[in-house]
Amino acid sequence: MKRISLIFAAVAAIALTSCTKEVKEDLTSYYRVYADTPEIQGFAEETTQTISVYARTADAGLNVPLTIKFAVDESLLDLYNASKDESEKAKIFPSSLMTWTNDTGSIREMYRISSKATIKIEHNAEILEGETWYVIPVVISSIEGSSLAHIAEDNVKFIPIKTAKAGVGSGTADKPYLIRTPEDFCAVTSMTLPAASIDAVPTYFKLLEDIDMTGVDWKPVNDAGDCNLKIDFNGNGHTISNIRYSGASSYPSIFGVAFGEFYDLTIDNASIATGGPAAGIFAAEGYYAKIHGITVTNSVLDGTNCGNTGVGGLVGKMTYTEIYACSVDAEVSSPKNYVGGICGWMKSESSIHDCITSGKVTGIGGAQRFAGILGGNIGKAGIVSNCISTAEIETGICAAGIVGHMNEDASSAKSKLGNQVIGCIAWNPRVVANKCRVNQYSSGGVVGYTAPDNILKNNWRRTDMVFTQNVGMDDPQYPVNYTVLEDQEDADEEHPLDVPGDHSTSHEFYYHGKAAAAGETASQVARRIGWDETIWDLSGDVPALKK
Repeated sequence: MKRISLIFAAVAAIALTSCTKEVKEDLTSYYRVYADTPEIQGFAEETTQTISVYARTADAGLNVPLTIKFAVDESLLDLYNASKDESEKAKIFPSSLMTWTNDTGSIREMYRISSKATIKIEHNAEILEGETWYVIPVVISSIEGSSLAHIAEDNVKFIPIKTAKAGVGSGTADKPYLIRTPEDFCAVTSMTLPAASIDAVPTYFKLLEDIDMTGVDWKPVNDAGDCNLKIDFNGNGHTISNIRYSGASSYPSIFGVAFGEFYDLTIDNASIATGGPAAGIFAAEGYYAKIHGITVTNSVLDGTNCGNTGVGGLVGKMTYTEIYACSVDAEVSSPKNYVGGICGWMKSESSIHDCITSGKVTGIGGAQRFAGILGGNIGKAGIVSNCISTAEIETGICAAGIVGHMNEDASSAKSKLGNQVIGCIAWNPRVVANKCRVNQYSSGGVVGYTAPDNILKNNWRRTDMVFTQNVGMDDPQYPVNYTVLEDQEDADEEHPLDVPGDHSTSHEFYYHGKAAAAGETASQVARRIGWDETIWDLSGDVPALKK
């Protein structure tokens, strides 16, 4: 009997021990996440850091190794910020700048702390704001190896990161100067290295935020002339708005002399009104420049006090410059000569293609060479192609829908210039010339005055264009509508432009192109003549540039 009692007691003891062990495991296998680095202060440009995280239990006791997976849980941001003052509230650290080099730790028998997992974090001045708190909420996502091991309810380790003052880059292609504020934009001039030649490496800039220039005392960026500050300016899809300039600059505009490459930028509600030899909303001059993807909206250029060498809705004067995929909606006016919706004055193998203008181009008094795209080209090998204007044109002499003057400043004896107007659409509702004498710089639906053997091909005008000359003048020197819109054949050196009359000393080589069919939209014309639909959206009545 005694022996049976001892056996029973031993069995009971074994059972009790086993039960106690199970309870102990269930209570002590209780894991939460920890980090070697409680927070990071002064996280700066050019910096990469590695953060170690690990799991910990209050006690040991499991008989099997465990595998612990870690993850970042962005949904816990509000929990973190709930306990912070306004100045300490954080943003989630961008996932694009985080890399788990190892997201797994393990814990072995009788150990309380797991091996470490690691996250590499990188600084990127284009993404991270300066002097700003960010946070990385790290959690245990799973524990594998025992059903008794479980995750604590407060399973999160917040790793706060405070960035240093925003970096501005170094002006190279890989690390452009970064522009976030009006102050940054005003500093572009002082941050640009002078260029020794046209082949010099530019100083690079990148716009990271929309900028409102209201109340800023503006001075054109490159106000010192040709070949001085060579710039690569990436607007990065952003907008500079409400810029005003009416000072005494030699290059009244936003950028002054555009020397380099400028692209992907919107200028909204700009106003430029001042003197100088040339003026533009974007730049007074383009000099060995490439300007593309620039949009000007809701803007005004008053060239009242400018010289006679170019006023343009985008650029006043261009030399060895290419402008393409640009859009201008502006009111451009001047009492001087060479004024256009894109450019006023072109010279030296420059080109404008795939551009659109709207608004008004208005001459004051007897101003001449006004048009929707280009005021005038007095050089050789200039090209205007695949452009459209819906702007209203009104001036004294030599008005046109697309190009006012496409010739050297002489009569028809000047030929073999190699200038081209190809595939353009003059969709202007009105082209008006108020002070045209016969033989004195004609006006035209597409081109006002051109050399007879320039290349003029596949150009079209709206069928209901209002084209008038000298209405109300009541003066025999200025006959009313002495030329009218008529379809003209394409022209080149082998097939010179045919304009009636004696042109031995005259400046009467107008070019009207051909009228679109009644009811045909501008987009239908563009599609018919083969405009590139990777550049143009032709789904509406009027073509629009794709972004």
